[in-house]
Amino acid sequence: MLPKSRITSALAIGFGLFLVVVGLLAPALLDKGTQLPMGFEHTTYTLRDDQARSRVIGRDREVQAPVTRQLHYELFPAADDEHATVQVGLTQMRESMQDEVDRLITASVWSTTIDRTSGELSQPLTVTDQLGNPPREVQADGIWLKFPAHAEQTTYSVLDPELREAVPAEFTESEEKDGHTLNHYVQTIEPKNVALNYAAVKNTVTVPRGEKQVTAYLYHSGKREFVVDQRTGLVVNVIENIDDYYALNNGERVADGLVFNGALSDEDQAALLDATSEFPDWRVPRIICWVLAAIGGVITLVGIFGAFGTGNNSGKSDQDGDPEVLDSPPTVVAPTVGSQAADAHPVVVRDESEPTTGPIQAPSNRFQAVPPVQMPRKLPWEKTEDQ
Repeated sequence: MLPKSRITSALAIGFGLFLVVVGLLAPALLDKGTQLPMGFEHTTYTLRDDQARSRVIGRDREVQAPVTRQLHYELFPAADDEHATVQVGLTQMRESMQDEVDRLITASVWSTTIDRTSGELSQPLTVTDQLGNPPREVQADGIWLKFPAHAEQTTYSVLDPELREAVPAEFTESEEKDGHTLNHYVQTIEPKNVALNYAAVKNTVTVPRGEKQVTAYLYHSGKREFVVDQRTGLVVNVIENIDDYYALNNGERVADGLVFNGALSDEDQAALLDATSEFPDWRVPRIICWVLAAIGGVITLVGIFGAFGTGNNSGKSDQDGDPEVLDSPPTVVAPTVGSQAADAHPVVVRDESEPTTGPIQAPSNRFQAVPPVQMPRKLPWEKTEDQ
């Protein structure tokens, strides 16, 4: 039977290895990253410019009036937990005394699938921008709606819905606000003829040029700054300076399309910062798992030392001659007077000249065989029948 120390050491090794396995595998199996929650409700971004200038399509005139640009999206389950299907509505509305149809500058509905952690587009987009027309497919890459969790100080390609292609957004600075690390990324959009990318009613207009009408094309340009919560990748503010204009084929500007300078309100920014608490945070559980793995490693080493280190020391002590108590000392068999056993079996006795303690050794001189004692059949004082 194994000593209790060996059994305890074996249990310690098993328990320690269990903690190591749990500590190393739990983060990989349970930590799905800082994903955009499926039930996330802060999905509306509203930007306003009270001094915006915009063109009334079909009326051939420009209006200076407040303009609101709004993006709203909804999340739906995708094929797996790492992705989400999103439907996005984009509108630009003019606030003026016009009819609603004239106050609406543009409106479109988008659908695609994004990575809930990185914001990466994982499928082509479909867009509907004209009533009665079927959706059109848009091939684009990059990120949209959110930045990668634990956003780095680097450049990301972010979708620009007006161009329907990704434009680099370069990291510029980082700041601390209310316990949050906020990264700033600036997307610089060089003037580009939108009509070269896709056809739309607003992309081509006719404007007076002297005594005749000429065709002008929509050029999209400007700067867009994203303020991003570094841990979650959630965009908590957007600052836009958009300068859309109509120009001739040679690039000569002939009319304004939309001149807009707006940002989120302070209230919306505060609400989005608070909403970052809805994102899962695996930092503390991950640290706990690492601590468990470290404790398990220590317990395993202690168990190994107890199982093998102590055993080696015990064996060495036995070889050095440490006393060991005999479990079953030899039995001394005394002869029986007048019995046949006395004649057949010698008496076994311990050699008193040798020590009574110590390890049992093989030499045969430890025990001496005493020749059988010849007992007289009649004792001298016993009477015979003749007497």
